[in-house]
This record gives sequence, structure tokens and C-alpha cells, in this order.
Amino acid sequence: MSAGKNFVPLSLCVLTVSDTRTAADDSSGDYPVGALTAEGHRLHERAIVRDDKYALRALVSRWIADEAVHGILVTGGTGFTGRDSTPEALLPLLDKEMPGFGEMFRSLSYDEIGTSTLQSRAFAGLANATFLFALPGSTPACRTGWENSSAPSSTPAPRPATWPTCDPDCANPDSQPPRKEFPMGKLKRKDYEEELDKLQVELNVMARWLQHTGKRLVVVFEGRDTAGKGGAINAIADCLSPRQCHVIALSKPTEREAGQWYFQRYVPYLPSAGEITLFDRSWYNRAGVEKVMGYATPAQVQTFLEQVPVFEKQLADDGVLLFKYWLAVDQDQQEERFAERLEDPVKRWKLSPIDVKAREKYAEYGAARDAMFKATHHRWAPWFVVDFNDQKLGRLNLVRHLLDHLPDVAVPEPKFKFPPLKGKPGKERYTGPVKPIKGKY
Repeated sequence: MSAGKNFVPLSLCVLTVSDTRTAADDSSGDYPVGALTAEGHRLHERAIVRDDKYALRALVSRWIADEAVHGILVTGGTGFTGRDSTPEALLPLLDKEMPGFGEMFRSLSYDEIGTSTLQSRAFAGLANATFLFALPGSTPACRTGWENSSAPSSTPAPRPATWPTCDPDCANPDSQPPRKEFPMGKLKRKDYEEELDKLQVELNVMARWLQHTGKRLVVVFEGRDTAGKGGAINAIADCLSPRQCHVIALSKPTEREAGQWYFQRYVPYLPSAGEITLFDRSWYNRAGVEKVMGYATPAQVQTFLEQVPVFEKQLADDGVLLFKYWLAVDQDQQEERFAERLEDPVKRWKLSPIDVKAREKYAEYGAARDAMFKATHHRWAPWFVVDFNDQKLGRLNLVRHLLDHLPDVAVPEPKFKFPPLKGKPGKERYTGPVKPIKGKY
């Protein structure tokens, strides 16, 4: 393709997915590299990585977040063997998948490549206005795909928003998200409400993105008693549709539930496409209160710690966006909040006999938390610790952190028009036996 008068060169990245990780042994990306440079486009970066889902996702997320990158071509890892993880790694990153691309590619490439093309899970789509193509790791497949179906247009699309990078090694669970600077002293309610209003607008944008893409979001809230889990959950849920955002706070297991697979009682509450589930405590009860208070045997706790990474990896592999937050509070703050609950009749329902016993086991809860982090902090389901000694700041930091780790892609809102009424506004009138109550206020 010759560079015409209106030609705009694109900046493209090429990733080869290989078991060898050496360019000398895997040249499937050579053809598209040569083709795009011959057409006048720029090679922004080329990489060869092992076929590891999390390494692939981390690198491609970084490219998607780079405003200088217009397109990404990935070759390899699209088959059906246990080694082929490109679709599982990258499909969750797409805002919109190109319908029928895989079938089109297989049809176009069958004559040249033969029956092996039927084993391809090629796909294409857009992620944050960056086009992404994933093709099999053979030179004929790349040539066919590039020439017939995946050559990029010469006009880069505007980038609507930033994209979160994905850290392949995960942050230390004790690290804190950046905090907005406020004057010394307790955060004033006016400042808190102004900041929360802004965050809740972004939460609604995020919720529309979930509905548009069919993504599923699970947020687990754990922490000591009085840490502020309920307030943090309300800060998120209060501004969202209860039909989309579900708050789950389960009571102690029934006799029947106690005889089930431990995770079974939580599975029915996992979200469907486009939904959000906020767990006010979760399956991690077994590693916390059940362990410390002796409600679970050491063998049951050990089995849980071995099973939960597998359970959460299954969720992540199925595309569930899973976030786990530990809300941290010092014991002096915890004592103040216990005293407030004891004095306030509106908050007294939050107290229980377990709370009285738990006050004596602050150190034991800390040791249980550390053991839980050690066994369950993984790349596919990391823990994030948020300081909740100041609950207002804690809520703002938690919501900000959650939003910063989800795509900031604005899906257009539906437009509604309310024409003027054709007559005078009506009034409620009751002609039957049921009448409004007599107000006392």
C-alpha cells in the first residue's frame, strides 16, 4: 500500500507467543512486521514471551495503556491445547470483539494452511480504541490473516480513556493506594461528599461499561470488626441499580449448608453478565473468624487455604473481575467504635457476643490474616489493604483504587426526551375504601 496524500502512519506492536522465547526459533511475527513497515507504518515494539496467560495479559495491557500505540498483533497461542492461552489472556481485555472474525479467518486461510486452521481460535476486537488481532503462530497464517482480514486502517481512532496496566507480579498486599491530599485533621463532611459524588459518577460509568460488555465484577470486603465494610459497600451500592449491583451478607451457615462443599453457599450469589456482587464478608470467614474462634478445625482451615486459590483461579479464568480488599483498623479505633455502638441504639444491632470475645483476640486475628494473605495472594486474585482508621478517607481510597483498576471507558448514556404534558398535571385521587394515612409531621 503506497502512502497517499491522507495517509497517517500507525504505531503498532507485534507480540509472538512462543514456548522457546527466542526470536531465532520463532519467526511467525516476521511477516506482519515486514508488511506494516513496507506500508509505511511504525513498529513501536516487538516482543516474544512464553505462553503464560498472566505474562501475556500484563504486556498487552501495558501496550493498550500506551497512547502512542494504535494496534497490536499477537501471533501464537490460539490453539486448543493446554499450552495455548492467548484467548483466555486477552479476550477479557476487549471492549468489543469483532463478531465472526475467527470463522472468517478460518475460511480465508483454509486453502493455504489446510485442516490445521480449523484448530485456530483467532479473534479480533477493540480495547480502549486500540485494535487487537490474535492469529495462529505460523507464517502462512499470519500472512493470510494480515493480507485478507486484519490489515489496519490508516486512520488511528481517538483514545477515549486511560487503560489500567496489569502488574504480572502483583503489588505487595500491604501497599496502600495513593491518597488524595487533604488538610491535616479529620476529613470534613463537605470535602468527603464532594469527592464521593465525583467517584459515584465514575462508578455509574463503570456500571454501564459492565452492562455493555457483559463483564462480571466481584468485590470482597474483609477486615476486622468495626473496620467499616458496610459503609464502604454503601458508598458503592447506593448510587447503582439494585438490579445490577447486589450486596451479599450471609448469616451463619444452616445445618444443611454446614454439610455442603464449603464454597457452595456462595456460588449462587456470583454475578451474571453485566452484574456486580459486593460480598460483606465472604468465604474468607473460614480463614478468619472460624479459625480464631474455633468454629473450624485446623484441618478444615488448611483445606480451605489449599482450595481457595483454585476456586478463585477458576473465577478469573472464566472472566470474572475479582477484587479482594482488607480494611485495616488499629485497636484503639476499634475500641472507640465498639463504645459508639454500645451507646447508640441505632447502631447497637451491629454488636454480637462474638464481638465481645473477639476484643481479646486482636493479635490472633492479625496472625490469621497474615497466614491468609500468604496462602491466597496470587496474581489472578491479589489482596489490597486499605487504611480505614479514618473511614471517610478509607472509602474514598478504596473506591478510587477499584476504579483505577478497571477500564475507564465511557459507554454513551441513553438519551431521553420529556415533551411537555398535553394538559394540566394530574393529582392523586382515591375513590375506593383505601385512603392516605393521616400525617403527624
